[in-house]
Amino acid sequence: MLNRDVRKVYSFFQARWYDCFKEIWNRLGAPEAEKNIQTFLKEYVSEEKSILELGCGTGKNMESIQRLNLLFKNYLGLDFTTDMLNQAINKFKSNNRVTFKQQDISKLDNLDEKYDIIISTWVMSHINSPSEVINKAQKLLKQDGTFYLVFMTKPKWFINLWLWPFMLLFKARYVPESEIQKVQNIKKVKRYSFNLATSILINKNE
Repeated sequence: MLNRDVRKVYSFFQARWYDCFKEIWNRLGAPEAEKNIQTFLKEYVSEEKSILELGCGTGKNMESIQRLNLLFKNYLGLDFTTDMLNQAINKFKSNNRVTFKQQDISKLDNLDEKYDIIISTWVMSHINSPSEVINKAQKLLKQDGTFYLVFMTKPKWFINLWLWPFMLLFKARYVPESEIQKVQNIKKVKRYSFNLATSILINKNE
């Protein structure tokens, strides 16, 4: 399910410069999508909520939660790349409400807790069958829980022209519309930056 070359890419680059690259991406790549991630966190995260993040990387979303002074019950971040995960662990090792675990996010059968919030940002472009992973992950949502995803979709040709070499470098692929159509319980879909990014909000009660 997971693109296995991704581990090699992020291990090769040692994840040490990822945060710097992410800041550039936030400003130039899809700034509105990143802004809406912050908006989602502010609206949905609260002190009684448990959070699961699929593909937490270096912990950038957890950093946003901390920077926004948002309280939460507990947080579990999953990632299968050792170097990325070590960066995240070092950032939050003193916070006993934050846990990170090395795990393939396409294999979640070993998790028995249900969560109020599941988030996954900029990860599904590294998954071979995104809709299958997303639908399976919904089993870990509480009945009134919310699942928020942001991922890359194929943009207008003039954006794709300069972006495509980076997609090859990072072993990423655009999530096709056909995969989005297979996702269950979608409440809202939003497009950004000439369709470069798409977000979906899922609620099983809808």
